[in-house]
Order: sequence, then structure tokens, then C-alpha cells
Amino acid sequence: MKNEVKKVDKLTEEDKKTYSLTKSEAFQRLIKEGITESEQVFTKWCRDAEIDAVRVSKGHPKERGIHVSEASLTAFIHKKKGNVEDLIARIQKLETENKALKAELKELKANGIQKPKKTVLEDPVLSFDGAELTFRHSRAMHRATFDDRGQIVEITRNGRGRQTIPATELISEKVKKSIVQTRQELLQKQS
Repeated sequence: MKNEVKKVDKLTEEDKKTYSLTKSEAFQRLIKEGITESEQVFTKWCRDAEIDAVRVSKGHPKERGIHVSEASLTAFIHKKKGNVEDLIARIQKLETENKALKAELKELKANGIQKPKKTVLEDPVLSFDGAELTFRHSRAMHRATFDDRGQIVEITRNGRGRQTIPATELISEKVKKSIVQTRQELLQKQS
């Protein structure tokens, strides 16, 4: 069956050499190695065949239950510890890099160098016909209307349902310049 520990009636002499650890002994070893303290997790690893184990169903009561392959358990421990050690090393390397980048950023700020703020229109051309430009800005749909000279006459924003809200006064001058520039670029592409 899937997701079950493989079942046998009795352990042969050969099986006893392979599956030399009881469930309790194997679990105690995982605790000692710092892999897990959850018996349910350990049982899941046995069911999923990450650790080679068998369930003995007959014979003397002391021989019944789950028996684990010592070689498989040792390999599993090395795998888990290796993953943990690699992960710890990677985390330490990233922390060191992060500290260096923070120090560099602090030095740049101290020297008066700031990250340039970009005024970006999201989806700058959802529709464009020369007189109107529809775009997304600050998660809302906007429509800019232009006059004959290419200046913005009005900017509206979609409200609830079909309602539009005047937004000309709410839009910063930087964004307005970006809208005009986007319109000019689109006109040049059309010609």
C-alpha cells in the first residue's frame, strides 16, 4: 500500500542484520542528533520510505512493530544534517552581504546620494486616440484628456461602477509631466 511501512510476518536472520534498530532506538537517535523530536514525523519518514523500515506483524511480542535499517537511518541523518549545515552557511553568507549593502547604502546617503524616484505609469497605454490617454496609476484606472496644444485639460479616475471622479488636482506635477511625455512618445510612434 502507498504511504505504509512495508510489512513482513517475521524477520529472517538476514533481515535482523539489516533492520537492527527498533523504532524506539531509531527515534532516540534522531532526537540525539537534533533532527526531530516528533515521533509522528519520524513515522511519516518511515511510511514515505525516506528511512528504510519494516513492520513486523507476527512472532514474539518483543520482535513485533517497526524495525529500522541502521544504514538507512545513518544516511538520512547525514542528509538532514548536511542540509541544515548548508542552509546555516547560506544564511550567514546572506547576512554578511546584507550588512555590507546596508553599510554601503548608509555611506551613499551620508554623501548626499539618494535613490532617484521614478515616476512610472503602470500600463501606460491601455487606450490612446491622440486626445485621450487611458492608464493605470496608483492601482486605479485614469483617463487624461488633452487640448490641441498637447496640454492636459482634465484627468479623471474610475470610481465605483461607471462613476468617474475628477483627479486633475490629485495628480502630482511629476506624474502629469510623465503623462504628457508618454503621449508625445505615442504620437511619434504613430507617425
